[in-house]
Amino acid sequence: MSNAKLEKRSSIFILYFFLSSILSFSVSANAETTTSMPLIFSVDQLTPLNKLAGNRPVLIEFWSTTCAVCKVQIPAIAQMAERFKDTVYFLGMNIDTKFNQKRIEGYIKKYRYPLPWGFDTGRMLARMYSVPGTPTHVLLSPTGVEIDRFHEISPELIAKLESINAIAMVRQ
Repeated sequence: MSNAKLEKRSSIFILYFFLSSILSFSVSANAETTTSMPLIFSVDQLTPLNKLAGNRPVLIEFWSTTCAVCKVQIPAIAQMAERFKDTVYFLGMNIDTKFNQKRIEGYIKKYRYPLPWGFDTGRMLARMYSVPGTPTHVLLSPTGVEIDRFHEISPELIAKLESINAIAMVRQ
């Protein structure tokens, strides 16, 4: 991969993701629903990754409303996001073939999807990170360089997040 492509990959991200982290909110664990604001991935609406996540790595969960494994993993991703919220920025990225806001928002409400999320119009972000399908979890450095990827939530993914967390704790 060329340096220009790596620089572009590491320097772009979506302004709407940042807005989502501000506008979206999770209702407490005792509440009935979780609500997120819908986002649209658009190449003309990009912002540097460090403005989104600060100096934290980012875990992007690529998911689809038709993915059975994605639904099963929602409680685990919610636990991970809560456990590592201070050291890793978690982001959900819907890659359904067609954008249907009502269906996606219904899914988020029904299954209590816990992450700020976006819709990857034309699967541009999925192509940028060579995502083969859902679920795929791509772990990025604070500059957007891929550190690792996982098909499902696994002990290896948890171990990677624990090591990032431990390093962050030492630096404090």
